[in-house]
Amino acid sequence: MPVLSLPKSIALTFTGTFAFGLYFATLLVCLRWLLVADEGWKLRRTIRWSTLVITLLIFGCNVAYLAMTVRSLVEKSIHFSTIGPQVPYPGGPQYEAIVSCTVANAVALLADIVLIYRVWIMYRGQYVVVIFPVFFWLAGFVCTVLQLYLQIAHISNPKIGPYSWAKVEMSFGPGIVLLPFWISTVVLNAYSSFMLIRRIYQAAEGIKEHGSVKHLHLAIRVLAESGLIYFSITLAHLVAWFGTDQYAVSIISILNAPVIGIAFNWFLIRFEKNRAEVARREAHTPILTTIRFENNSGTRQDKSTVDTPSTDTALYSVSPDLGSNNLPVAEKEGPAMGTALLLHQLVAVTASGALAFGFYFATLFPCVRWLFFTEEGWKIRQRVQGSIVAITFLIFACNVVYLALNINGTMGAAWREITHAPPHTGTSWTNILSCTMANTVVLSADSVLIWRCWVVYGKRRLIVLLPCFLWLSALLCTILQIYLQAVSIHNPNIGPYKWASVNMTFGPGIVLLPFWICTVLLNAYSTSALVRRIYLTASECKDHVSVRHLYLAIRIVAESGLLNLSITFAHLVVWFGKSQYAINIISVLNAPMIGIGFNWFLIRFDRSGSDPSVEPDLQDVSTIQFGGRVTQTQGTMGAMVGVASSDTTLHSLPPDVENYSIKEKEGVVGR
Repeated sequence: MPVLSLPKSIALTFTGTFAFGLYFATLLVCLRWLLVADEGWKLRRTIRWSTLVITLLIFGCNVAYLAMTVRSLVEKSIHFSTIGPQVPYPGGPQYEAIVSCTVANAVALLADIVLIYRVWIMYRGQYVVVIFPVFFWLAGFVCTVLQLYLQIAHISNPKIGPYSWAKVEMSFGPGIVLLPFWISTVVLNAYSSFMLIRRIYQAAEGIKEHGSVKHLHLAIRVLAESGLIYFSITLAHLVAWFGTDQYAVSIISILNAPVIGIAFNWFLIRFEKNRAEVARREAHTPILTTIRFENNSGTRQDKSTVDTPSTDTALYSVSPDLGSNNLPVAEKEGPAMGTALLLHQLVAVTASGALAFGFYFATLFPCVRWLFFTEEGWKIRQRVQGSIVAITFLIFACNVVYLALNINGTMGAAWREITHAPPHTGTSWTNILSCTMANTVVLSADSVLIWRCWVVYGKRRLIVLLPCFLWLSALLCTILQIYLQAVSIHNPNIGPYKWASVNMTFGPGIVLLPFWICTVLLNAYSTSALVRRIYLTASECKDHVSVRHLYLAIRIVAESGLLNLSITFAHLVVWFGKSQYAINIISVLNAPMIGIGFNWFLIRFDRSGSDPSVEPDLQDVSTIQFGGRVTQTQGTMGAMVGVASSDTTLHSLPPDVENYSIKEKEGVVGR
């Protein structure tokens, strides 16, 4: 098939790795609900192996597809770097196209068979209902086998496909076979989703006068959400084949597998979370992971079945499982860096950054959801935490700018390979901006960490004196770095320094070295101080009041702090090496990793605040406030508990830092 140009291949790989990052984030959450019990982190007694196997098969297909894409781009980059653009790239091995098309179809077939099973369960095993989707599934399977045969036969006999009479795009696999495959998939999805929603809606209408149907309306929303995601990508894949642009087909193709995986995981996550919430809140309320309907003329009504004369429909709750059962190379400029990386190394850096950004972007959505909307439904909060929202979006903006500069640098290097343009040397504005964005992300996250430490210790300035000094030192290093880089544009003799024992290829390392030292120390100190304060208070209060929310707070602080510390420490260590490639890999991972840690903290704390299993007055632990008043009062389960054994008063507060002073004035133990 025709070979895409190098810049288009870079854009294609970036798109695929970004989508895979989003998918991988949903996969981890999905596996958590499939393997781990609702409460804590204990393995489930009964694991639904059929669902787990299909989930992992979809993951394996996604990995294989992305691996083929990245491998092809790296080979193409090496070809341009070693041989040059004067010799056209012949394309990768024939098996790459075969594997890519096969695993892409396999993802759709796996997701479709689960969808058909849900329809069959919903209609209580009525085969007449699933005959239509089963026919289209078998048609899609036959098309996949035929496609595999045509591609293999084409290797030994090039006259077998593509077909000149075909009115569809043939550049990416035998489109004349893939066209009916995607038609079958689109029709199957539309039919199955409609039948599921129709069945649930009819049941909700029939029993709404006899009980709550909130769980049924939730089921309709979840089915509509996952079905719309799945339907949109399959329809786009179908339409793309009627065009003549191979690039469009390739873009849709690389998005197809991860988007289907996201829809598949989203369904499981939403239903499993709902099932867990229902189990905690109403022990006798039906669980909705899979909804089963049965014709029944009985009039008995109990906790698991609701019969209604008007619809003759009974609602059951069932488990969601599928059964009960080497040439010299001229150096080229990389993105936002002082000296050169090879083109295939730039490609690897960009792919790593896109993958990490996709994962970060997946955490940003639930974070924004908890910041703007109430625990129940999608109503805007009366008080939005303006400071936290501003920092959250600042970190997001810095991540976007950094990644854009990285892609721009890689694209520029690719065009210079093609046009034989001389590489750009020296510091440029992209160097300055990229380094500044990375430092801004760190400083923003660290400022919030210092604030939390200050609040938890009752606003004692002495506690935050050291982290504030380290933060100001890091800010000074950032300003000095900007100055040195700006001056270096006009006077290249200013830096790097020959006497420096650290790597100087990515910004003035002699300034960034103390920056990362300050950041590592600040993170270690603040996280340890937070964990210590909460642990001591939990130990002192555990005989008087439930401290489950405090132990949860310790875990969340430790998780977020460890994630932040790991990437900052790696960034510090890598400066002592001599590998510019390693520095660029760590650098492109740094901003999204810190963003993930920041979002993870907010998501976990806000979700704990809406957890109905925690006592109402103790469930908000997003910010924990400690006072110094000594009392001997022990309430039932109030928001503040005084313990005579120490001078610690524990307050459980909402996550917004603005509410601190209000809470402090309104509720003081002993009044």
